[in-house]
Amino acid sequence: MGPFRLFPESQRWFTFADYGLLLECMQFVAARAEKGAPVRVLEFGPGSSTLALIEGGATHIDTLEDSADWEGVWRERLEAKYPGIVHLHRFTVDRGKVKADAQTLAKLNAAKYDLAFIDGPHDTTARGPALQFALERATCVFVTDQYNDETRAVTEKLVRKFRPAREVEFRDVEREIRRMAWIHPKPGPEKD
Repeated sequence: MGPFRLFPESQRWFTFADYGLLLECMQFVAARAEKGAPVRVLEFGPGSSTLALIEGGATHIDTLEDSADWEGVWRERLEAKYPGIVHLHRFTVDRGKVKADAQTLAKLNAAKYDLAFIDGPHDTTARGPALQFALERATCVFVTDQYNDETRAVTEKLVRKFRPAREVEFRDVEREIRRMAWIHPKPGPEKD
Protein backbone atom coordinates (compact mmCIF):
# COMPACT_ATOMS: atom_id res chain seq x y z
CA MET A 1 0.00 0.00 0.00
CA GLY A 2 1.42 3.41 -0.96
CA PRO A 3 1.36 6.57 1.12
CA PHE A 4 -2.02 8.07 1.94
CA ARG A 5 -2.62 11.15 -0.19
CA LEU A 6 -6.06 12.53 0.57
CA PHE A 7 -5.11 16.18 0.30
CA PRO A 8 -2.46 18.04 -1.73
CA GLU A 9 -1.05 19.54 1.48
CA SER A 10 -1.29 19.02 5.23
CA GLN A 11 -4.56 20.06 6.84
CA ARG A 12 -5.13 21.46 10.32
CA TRP A 13 -8.25 19.48 11.17
CA PHE A 14 -6.65 16.06 11.64
CA THR A 15 -3.29 16.09 13.38
CA PHE A 16 -0.81 13.36 14.23
CA ALA A 17 -2.10 13.56 17.82
CA ASP A 18 -5.65 12.85 16.60
CA TYR A 19 -4.33 10.01 14.45
CA GLY A 20 -2.45 8.48 17.40
CA LEU A 21 -5.49 8.63 19.67
CA LEU A 22 -7.68 7.00 17.02
CA LEU A 23 -5.10 4.24 16.50
CA GLU A 24 -5.08 3.70 20.29
CA CYS A 25 -8.86 3.27 20.20
CA MET A 26 -8.55 0.80 17.30
CA GLN A 27 -6.00 -1.22 19.28
CA PHE A 28 -8.45 -1.39 22.20
CA VAL A 29 -11.18 -2.63 19.85
CA ALA A 30 -8.92 -5.13 18.08
CA ALA A 31 -7.74 -6.55 21.42
CA ARG A 32 -11.36 -7.23 22.39
CA ALA A 33 -12.21 -8.92 19.08
CA GLU A 34 -11.71 -12.62 18.58
CA LYS A 35 -8.52 -13.44 16.72
CA GLY A 36 -9.17 -13.06 13.02
CA ALA A 37 -12.66 -11.65 13.56
CA PRO A 38 -13.57 -8.69 11.34
CA VAL A 39 -13.44 -5.27 12.98
CA ARG A 40 -16.50 -3.30 11.91
CA VAL A 41 -16.60 0.50 12.20
CA LEU A 42 -19.39 3.05 11.82
CA GLU A 43 -17.98 6.47 10.96
CA PHE A 44 -19.62 9.88 10.70
CA GLY A 45 -17.32 12.16 8.68
CA PRO A 46 -14.91 10.33 6.34
CA GLY A 47 -11.41 11.57 5.54
CA SER A 48 -8.04 11.16 7.21
CA SER A 49 -9.73 9.36 10.09
CA THR A 50 -10.91 6.66 7.66
CA LEU A 51 -7.30 5.99 6.76
CA ALA A 52 -6.35 5.74 10.44
CA LEU A 53 -9.18 3.24 10.92
CA ILE A 54 -7.91 1.14 8.00
CA GLU A 55 -4.35 1.26 9.30
CA GLY A 56 -5.65 0.32 12.75
CA GLY A 57 -7.19 -2.87 11.38
CA ALA A 58 -10.77 -2.03 10.41
CA THR A 59 -11.99 -4.58 7.88
CA HIS A 60 -15.39 -2.96 7.21
CA ILE A 61 -16.18 0.75 7.50
CA ASP A 62 -19.66 2.15 6.93
CA THR A 63 -18.86 5.86 6.66
CA LEU A 64 -21.57 8.50 6.51
CA GLU A 65 -21.20 11.89 4.82
CA ASP A 66 -23.69 14.73 5.21
CA SER A 67 -22.31 17.02 2.47
CA ALA A 68 -23.32 16.40 -1.13
CA ASP A 69 -20.19 18.27 -2.26
CA TRP A 70 -17.85 15.99 -0.29
CA GLU A 71 -19.71 12.78 -1.11
CA GLY A 72 -18.17 12.60 -4.60
CA VAL A 73 -14.71 13.41 -3.25
CA TRP A 74 -14.87 10.57 -0.70
CA ARG A 75 -16.24 8.11 -3.26
CA GLU A 76 -13.18 8.79 -5.42
CA ARG A 77 -10.55 9.11 -2.67
CA LEU A 78 -11.72 6.41 -0.26
CA GLU A 79 -14.45 4.07 -1.49
CA ALA A 80 -12.88 3.54 -4.93
CA LYS A 81 -9.39 3.01 -3.45
CA TYR A 82 -10.51 0.65 -0.67
CA PRO A 83 -13.36 -1.39 -2.18
CA GLY A 84 -14.73 -4.00 0.15
CA ILE A 85 -13.55 -2.03 3.19
CA VAL A 86 -14.98 1.49 2.81
CA HIS A 87 -18.73 1.79 2.16
CA LEU A 88 -19.86 5.42 1.79
CA HIS A 89 -23.42 6.47 2.61
CA ARG A 90 -25.12 9.86 2.33
CA PHE A 91 -27.12 11.01 5.35
CA THR A 92 -28.83 14.04 6.85
CA VAL A 93 -30.07 14.95 10.31
CA ASP A 94 -33.71 15.96 10.40
CA ARG A 95 -35.84 16.60 13.50
CA GLY A 96 -33.19 15.08 15.73
CA LYS A 97 -32.84 11.83 13.76
CA VAL A 98 -30.26 10.46 11.34
CA LYS A 99 -31.92 10.03 7.93
CA ALA A 100 -30.79 8.13 4.83
CA ASP A 101 -32.46 6.20 2.02
CA ALA A 102 -34.46 3.12 3.10
CA GLN A 103 -31.92 0.58 1.82
CA THR A 104 -29.02 2.26 3.65
CA LEU A 105 -30.98 2.57 6.90
CA ALA A 106 -32.00 -1.10 6.73
CA LYS A 107 -28.36 -2.12 6.26
CA LEU A 108 -27.09 0.13 9.08
CA ASN A 109 -29.91 -0.89 11.44
CA ALA A 110 -29.11 -4.58 10.97
CA ALA A 111 -25.37 -4.11 11.62
CA LYS A 112 -23.43 -4.25 14.88
CA TYR A 113 -20.18 -2.33 15.11
CA ASP A 114 -17.09 -2.71 17.27
CA LEU A 115 -16.36 1.01 17.07
CA ALA A 116 -18.14 4.16 15.99
CA PHE A 117 -16.09 7.25 15.20
CA ILE A 118 -17.97 10.55 15.11
CA ASP A 119 -16.25 13.49 13.45
CA GLY A 120 -19.29 14.81 11.62
CA PRO A 121 -21.60 16.31 10.67
CA HIS A 122 -19.73 19.61 10.48
CA ASP A 123 -22.63 21.29 12.28
CA THR A 124 -21.70 20.08 15.75
CA THR A 125 -25.25 20.76 17.01
CA ALA A 126 -26.32 17.80 14.83
CA ARG A 127 -23.84 15.46 16.52
CA GLY A 128 -26.28 14.45 19.26
CA PRO A 129 -28.39 12.44 16.78
CA ALA A 130 -25.21 10.94 15.28
CA LEU A 131 -24.05 9.93 18.78
CA GLN A 132 -27.43 8.38 19.62
CA PHE A 133 -27.38 6.45 16.32
CA ALA A 134 -23.85 5.20 17.10
CA LEU A 135 -24.58 4.27 20.71
CA GLU A 136 -27.46 2.08 19.57
CA ARG A 137 -25.16 0.11 17.22
CA ALA A 138 -21.56 0.15 18.49
CA THR A 139 -19.71 -1.33 21.46
CA CYS A 140 -17.22 1.56 21.66
CA VAL A 141 -17.65 5.16 20.48
CA PHE A 142 -15.07 7.88 19.89
CA VAL A 143 -16.44 11.45 19.54
CA THR A 144 -14.42 14.50 18.50
CA ASP A 145 -14.98 18.16 19.31
CA GLN A 146 -16.09 17.97 22.93
CA TYR A 147 -15.01 21.59 23.41
CA ASN A 148 -17.32 22.87 26.10
CA ASP A 149 -19.52 21.87 29.01
CA GLU A 150 -22.64 21.82 26.82
CA THR A 151 -21.32 19.30 24.31
CA ARG A 152 -19.89 17.15 27.10
CA ALA A 153 -23.22 17.24 28.96
CA VAL A 154 -25.10 16.09 25.83
CA THR A 155 -22.60 13.24 25.39
CA GLU A 156 -22.90 12.11 29.01
CA LYS A 157 -26.72 12.32 28.94
CA LEU A 158 -26.98 10.20 25.79
CA VAL A 159 -24.57 7.60 27.15
CA ARG A 160 -26.57 7.33 30.41
CA LYS A 161 -29.78 6.90 28.42
CA PHE A 162 -28.67 4.50 25.68
CA ARG A 163 -25.60 2.72 27.12
CA PRO A 164 -25.56 3.02 30.93
CA ALA A 165 -22.87 0.32 31.29
CA ARG A 166 -20.43 2.44 29.29
CA GLU A 167 -17.71 4.65 30.70
CA VAL A 168 -17.03 8.11 29.26
CA GLU A 169 -13.49 9.50 29.31
CA PHE A 170 -12.78 13.00 28.03
CA ARG A 171 -9.26 13.34 26.64
CA ASP A 172 -7.39 16.43 25.62
CA VAL A 173 -5.31 16.38 22.48
CA GLU A 174 -2.54 18.94 21.95
CA ARG A 175 -3.05 20.95 25.15
CA GLU A 176 -6.84 21.19 24.90
CA ILE A 177 -6.90 22.32 21.29
CA ARG A 178 -9.23 19.36 20.76
CA ARG A 179 -11.10 17.35 23.29
CA MET A 180 -12.38 13.85 22.57
CA ALA A 181 -14.87 11.57 24.28
CA TRP A 182 -13.95 7.88 24.43
CA ILE A 183 -16.97 5.74 25.32
CA HIS A 184 -16.26 2.09 26.08
CA PRO A 185 -17.41 -0.80 28.26
CA LYS A 186 -16.66 -0.49 31.95
CA PRO A 187 -14.33 -3.16 33.34
CA GLY A 188 -16.13 -6.43 34.04
CA PRO A 189 -18.83 -8.34 32.17
CA GLU A 190 -21.01 -6.59 29.60
CA LYS A 191 -24.24 -5.29 31.15
CA ASP A 192 -26.10 -3.71 28.28
